[in-house]
Amino acid sequence: MTKQFNTTKEELQKLGQEFKLQAFTLLDDLFNLAFWLVLKKRVAKKAVWITYKKAIYYCDKTKATADWNAWMHRIFFNRIFDYYSANPRAEEFGFELIDNLKVDSNLVLKFKEIYSDRIKEKELTKLLRNVPQLLLLPLVLKEVANLSYRTIAEFIDVPDGVISTRIYRARKLIFIKLLILDFEESNSVSEKSDLIFKLRVTAELLDNELPSSEKDASEEKIKTDPRLKKEYEVQELVKKVLKNSFVTKTSPERLKQKIKKKAESSFSVKI
Repeated sequence: MTKQFNTTKEELQKLGQEFKLQAFTLLDDLFNLAFWLVLKKRVAKKAVWITYKKAIYYCDKTKATADWNAWMHRIFFNRIFDYYSANPRAEEFGFELIDNLKVDSNLVLKFKEIYSDRIKEKELTKLLRNVPQLLLLPLVLKEVANLSYRTIAEFIDVPDGVISTRIYRARKLIFIKLLILDFEESNSVSEKSDLIFKLRVTAELLDNELPSSEKDASEEKIKTDPRLKKEYEVQELVKKVLKNSFVTKTSPERLKQKIKKKAESSFSVKI
């Protein structure tokens, strides 16, 4: 038993069994998430290693009654936030430009012709590196992990509505970047600052995140409002392309063995 733990041998072994069944089994999912959040294999490996190392070291002190899934994700996201803070991306424009860009039938048709199915992984990673981290994080959690807006909001510690705004803007921005559209040409008319509250319903409806009491009215509004109808098509098209383009990344064997060795030496349990 290592000196880091202030537990009995029986409690330590119980922690080890919990780790084996509830934390170690998250490894591939966490690595896949890490890769698409940081877009670099080396950085993803480091983020996951630090997550597990901290979880093992502090589990008897600060995990308390939290389940391992929540505990691991809390440490994981703190590590991702630290990476984002240390490696910020310069924003090219204000997010209101994304909202104000009006999509017409020609743009939708052009997107369908060029991106009918998927894009190559190299092109996808290059594209995502140009998406602000503020938008990338909830987008990846939605499209890769298929988490609900509420779960994402809890992880990031923001209201649910902020998540729908960011996911809407992330998909719209990807649409814009894939078609290499010119913001200045498309935004000659200034819109109200509250436009986003009208537009983000397209993402909420597509992702089945609306309360049942609002769903029918929102569907009808999108059918009858030409702009909302096009915005919904954009959300739908980009979601489909992303779904077909994200490749699942499994954790490297060396990383698995490193974590396994650390856990076994700490918990005195076979992992």
